[in-house]
Order: sequence, then C-alpha cells, then structure tokens
Amino acid sequence: MSVERKILEEVNRYKHINKYLGEQEDPAADLGGDLGGGDLGLDAEPAGDAPAEPVDVASDPDVEVVDEPGTEGDEAPAEPASDMGTEEGGTEELDITDLVTTQKDMSSKQEEYMETMMDRLNDLTSKLEDMDQILQKINDLEHKVEKYRQKSPEEKLQLRSLDSYPYNQK
Repeated sequence: MSVERKILEEVNRYKHINKYLGEQEDPAADLGGDLGGGDLGLDAEPAGDAPAEPVDVASDPDVEVVDEPGTEGDEAPAEPASDMGTEEGGTEELDITDLVTTQKDMSSKQEEYMETMMDRLNDLTSKLEDMDQILQKINDLEHKVEKYRQKSPEEKLQLRSLDSYPYNQK
C-alpha cells in the first residue's frame, strides 16, 4: 500500500514539475537560438492534460470482439456452464486459459509502463539534484565575491558604528 502511495506521489510530483516547466518562458526563443542544453525528455504539457486519441478498433491487434449485441438475436447472454462448446441457447463459453494469458499480457504491459515511468522519474530527480548543486555553487561564488570586494565608505561607517557602542552616532 505504501509503495503505491509513493508511486502516486511521484507521478503527481512529475506532473506538477512538468506543468511548472510548461508555464515558464522558453529562454531559447528570447535569445533566438538553442541554449545547447539539449532535450530533457520533458513534454511541454503533462501527459494527463493531452486530449485522448480514439482507438482504431478495426486495425488494433490488441482489440478482441467478445460479443456484439444484436448478432445472436435479442436474447440476453447466458452464463457459461461447462466446457462443451456451443450450448442450445446460442452462447459460447469463454476459455479460461485465454483470459489468464490476456491477464498476464496486461500485467506485463503495466509493469513495463510503470518501469518506464519510474525511469523517467529517476531521470527527473537526478536532473533536479544537478540543478540544486549548480545553485549551491552559484551561492558559494556569491558569498566569496561579497567577502573579498572592497567596502564603500558608507558601509565602512555602518560597520564602525556597530562596533563602537557608546559612540554609535553618525
């Protein structure tokens, strides 16, 4: 249960980050060229907001027609009772092995999809960590520059007034 919750939280975090990145301006468009950062593998819009594409039932190999209404008459489908093939009501039994293999196929596809999602989340997390490291280096450089730059006369006076308590009038 906790693994599923973590996965859902990571997927929501991924969508939130993608949405944020999609809202930001494209810096390459402002400069009129490519920044050389390459493709991060992130879409401009999160996958959840994209309109759904219709499935072509006629040409899709994963789609099976189980029972079409109106082909067997107007009678309701009956429950399968035995492994005898066609019964007198005109209904056909489903083979359990087909259901099991279909279930396994769907399970393997789901696992493959989740693995790709987790790979993408790991890539995104590593890129965010790299960005954090770069920001930390920038902050360190900023502190070094501030430490070694010469103080203006006003700043020197301010520092002197802090050190000399009873004589701190400017």
